[in-house]
Amino acid sequence: MVTKAGYKGEQVYRDKHHGVARDTSLRLWLEDLGIPSRDLSREEVEETITRLSNEKNLPPPILGKAILRDDDRRPILTIR
Repeated sequence: MVTKAGYKGEQVYRDKHHGVARDTSLRLWLEDLGIPSRDLSREEVEETITRLSNEKNLPPPILGKAILRDDDRRPILTIR
């Protein structure tokens, strides 16, 4: 999937390329949400993720997370 999506799979799956797997997974997640991310800087990716997390209660896929919901399935607490 990574290579088919246009990312360098050989770097994503190698430990010597620090941060590439994290960056790639975040960009793929944003793209799955319909947000173009290829031309964003790493800082812009982080800002976009923070905004999504705060505004839409969408924790990024790289964090452990738990969402407590009320009886109507509305989120009332997110533990990250």
